[in-house]
Amino acid sequence: LHLVYHTSDISCIKPLVKLFENKKLLDNKELDIRIKKASNWLAIQLSTFREGRSGLRWLLVHHKFFFIVLVNKIANFAAVILVFYGTKDMFTISSFLTYGSDVILYYTGQLGAHATNPMDKLFPKMVSCEIKKWGPTGITNEQGMCVLAPNIVNSYFFLFFWFVLVLGLLVNVLSVLLVTSRHLFTYGGWRALVARTGLKPTEFQKQLYFDSGTSGRILVDKISGNINHTFFNRIFAQTAEILQRRDEERSTIYASPL
Repeated sequence: LHLVYHTSDISCIKPLVKLFENKKLLDNKELDIRIKKASNWLAIQLSTFREGRSGLRWLLVHHKFFFIVLVNKIANFAAVILVFYGTKDMFTISSFLTYGSDVILYYTGQLGAHATNPMDKLFPKMVSCEIKKWGPTGITNEQGMCVLAPNIVNSYFFLFFWFVLVLGLLVNVLSVLLVTSRHLFTYGGWRALVARTGLKPTEFQKQLYFDSGTSGRILVDKISGNINHTFFNRIFAQTAEILQRRDEERSTIYASPL
């Protein structure tokens, strides 16, 4: 899914980003040409997203990028869950799912004065073992205590691993919520874009952002986060001018008598 995400249409911004990578080598004329190319390309993309507003097209075009990003985030979350449960099946003496929280409760005294250390319970350091001895009288079996030295390291390694997995779960949950809120709550996303880039928008630019669906908003956000904000502001302004001019021409054609 990670490869699907990076080979999807979202990666189409890479050529655009490369146009503005070395801004120090661009003279004004060359910069104007590249901004015009980028504006024309972005206008084509956003016009496609603006038209996808009904039925299956609404899902496949208007919100395509959002679903790609969301599925990728949810897949990351599911992968951490699978690792958690896969690791749990390695142990039978105690549960790995609550290992870290049990250790915290033990060392804070909340499990009681006579509770067994969860680290010793999941990774016993000493166990009963049977020792066979050979001698003149034959083989004799003796019961003794054996030290499992590797479990000393394992107890701390898996404790660290438990906290890494929990952190991964929290990060992925926050990531899903952030993606959802950022691209579904359009007004908040717009305000964040304006604050981040210093954009001084016109009413049409604002409407363009709102009408482009989550696909268009994700594309705009990706571009704004990967190129110089001054260049982005010029690209977005020219893109809005191109689409506004097209809308006016279309309105004139529809309004003219046959």
